[in-house]
Amino acid sequence: MIKRSASLLSALRSFLLAVLVIALTVTVSAIPSSESGRYRRADLFGIYAEDEAAPAAGFKADLKTLDRELEKFEQMKAAVPDSTAGKVAVTHDWAAGSPAVMSARKLRVEEDRSGRPGFIPIEDFDTASVTALSRFGRRLFQGEPVRIAFLGDSFIEGDILTSDLRRMLQNEAGGAGVGFIPCDIPFAIYNRSVSRKSSGWTTYSIMKRGSVPEKWKGSFLVSGYSAVGGPGAKTFWQDKTGRPSGEACIYLKPVLESQVEIIVNDSLSRIFTLPADGLLHEIRVRSEIASLGLAVKSGQVVGYGVRMVDDSGSCVDNFSVRSNNGHAIFATDPLLNRQFDDLVGYDMVVLQYGLNILQDGQQSYQKYSQQLNDMIVYVRKCFPDAAIVVLGVSDRWIKDGETGSFRPINSPDILNLWQRRAAESCGVCYWNTLAAMRALGGMEAFSANGYVSDDRTHINYKGGKAFAGKFHEALLQCVHDAGKAMRAEELAKVESAALDSLMKEAAVLEAAPAALKLK
Repeated sequence: MIKRSASLLSALRSFLLAVLVIALTVTVSAIPSSESGRYRRADLFGIYAEDEAAPAAGFKADLKTLDRELEKFEQMKAAVPDSTAGKVAVTHDWAAGSPAVMSARKLRVEEDRSGRPGFIPIEDFDTASVTALSRFGRRLFQGEPVRIAFLGDSFIEGDILTSDLRRMLQNEAGGAGVGFIPCDIPFAIYNRSVSRKSSGWTTYSIMKRGSVPEKWKGSFLVSGYSAVGGPGAKTFWQDKTGRPSGEACIYLKPVLESQVEIIVNDSLSRIFTLPADGLLHEIRVRSEIASLGLAVKSGQVVGYGVRMVDDSGSCVDNFSVRSNNGHAIFATDPLLNRQFDDLVGYDMVVLQYGLNILQDGQQSYQKYSQQLNDMIVYVRKCFPDAAIVVLGVSDRWIKDGETGSFRPINSPDILNLWQRRAAESCGVCYWNTLAAMRALGGMEAFSANGYVSDDRTHINYKGGKAFAGKFHEALLQCVHDAGKAMRAEELAKVESAALDSLMKEAAVLEAAPAALKLK
């Protein structure tokens, strides 16, 4: 009897210990990243380890279908009345107040950064006389706003890297706002740029498309998440940067005729009626916006998110999808993507993928390079005016099973080679993230400086800031090169005009009478 009691007591202790461990795990996992960027959320459940999983299956390139879908876009565009400025998507404007006046800032374009130690350029493989990257640089050189989209995985999740790049560009060229924020995502995530509270949505991830009801499988925008909501669904966004945006653009696709309420700064509200016309709708609110609320009053909509921006300045949108290796783009709706681009008009789309592909000992990534080719084609057709930039994969270390210490895996250089080949074969741009990391001291320095999480794979906010600085430097060099080219073109025009004038004068003299020539 005593032995039995002891056994029961031991079992009870084990059970209580297990409960305690689970409780501590949940608590620690819920701790957000530090605002200083020194650490990220604890990964005790292997949340971020999802990124090391094998590539998700079920995403295949169907470029013939893509072309057929985009033909529909052109047909729709041709049928749109002139009153809507030829846009396929629908915009609802609300001047809710006076936007903050953003002072323009002059870019430091006179400085040639190409000779700096550790400078990593954006390689442009476009053969056009004026490439998409050059057009991007020209816009910034002329003081025009630029819009950049980052498509990536958990490497940039939580607005890592993109928040600092956004701030750097806005400090240089003007602008405000935190860019794109989803209506809802199926898991909690810390974001230092904006807070979001949402309820009443049924939200789907493109990475779990197999479990998505058939009705909603075609509802995915490039953001990778779709939130279906009826009466009672609501989202509240709060800016945390202290730099309110000048406008907010909310993106919805009505399933039924719907009424939605928009609340600005907890004070002003307006109800919009959206017809079920199968189009992407943008509700554009113009004001100095620190917070924004969305509430579905009737009907049903697919909610995508909001872009908190300033129309006169630059902005960077973060479209990170955890565990994505890039293939999920094939499951997005190209018609929706084109409508979205019709509204936003992206000047640059950055493809940040590779961590989910990187495997220790892998000697060739030829198959992935071919798939990346298809991804680039897909993205370029969805965003035809944007410069496409492929980011090479960064460094990654893994824990040695025998020693228990971390060691570098041996294939980042190989994957970077294949990523660069894909960019070159498609005539787009490439930026060597691995070289940038090594210029900053490599994984050793990142670990010592607290730039990377404990998994030696994911960077934190401090690491993101370091990468953002290097990429920002490369973008400024593009502006410098564009300005130099534009000045050369203007000089050539002046010289050509002067030469034409001289030739005309010579021709007049040649045709003049001999007596006039003697004079």
